[in-house]
Amino acid sequence: MWIELLLALIIVVLVIWMIFPGGANFPPQRLALQLRRARKEIDRLREINEVLRANLDAARSERTRLFSELCTIASELEQLKAALEGSRRAEEELKQKYGVEPGPESLERILASAPRIDLQIRRRLANEILVGDVGRALMNSLNSGAPISVAATEAEIPLSVAKNKIRVLQTLGYLDERLRLTELGQEALV
Repeated sequence: MWIELLLALIIVVLVIWMIFPGGANFPPQRLALQLRRARKEIDRLREINEVLRANLDAARSERTRLFSELCTIASELEQLKAALEGSRRAEEELKQKYGVEPGPESLERILASAPRIDLQIRRRLANEILVGDVGRALMNSLNSGAPISVAATEAEIPLSVAKNKIRVLQTLGYLDERLRLTELGQEALV
C-alpha cells in the first residue's frame, strides 16, 4: 500500500511538473510563440523602415532641388559677369530672361530667383563669382587711397584688366564713382 501511494504521488508530481511551466518541454508551442513574436517584430521594423526610407527620399530630393537651384544661380551669375565684361550674347540672354540691362537690378533678380536658398549663401556666391580675389585686392588697394595703376600692380593684373574690373565693380554697386567701397563692397571684403 505504501508502495502504491508512493507511486501515485510520483505520478501526480510528474503530471504537475509537465503541466506547469518549466516542467515538461513542449518545443512546438515555444517555437510557435517565438515565431509569432518574431513576426510581430519584423512587421514593426518594416513599418519603421518604410517611414525612414520615405524621409530619406524626401531629404534627398530636397537637397537635389536646392543644389540644382544653387547651380542655376551660379550659372546666371557667371553669365552676368560675362555680360558686364562685354559678351553680347550673355547680355541678350539676361535681357530676355529678366527684362533689364545687366547691372544691380539683374543681380537682385538673379538672387531672388531662388528664395529657398539662404540669402547669405546667395550673396556670398555672388561676391565670389562677381568680385573674386582680384576684385577684392583691387577694392582693398583703392579703399586705402591707391591710384588705379598701383592697385593693378598690387593685384598683379594688367592695367587694362584692372580698369575693366573696376568698371564692372562700379556697375554692380561695389564701388562708387570716387572708387570708394559701398556697403555692398564692404560686405564683399568680409
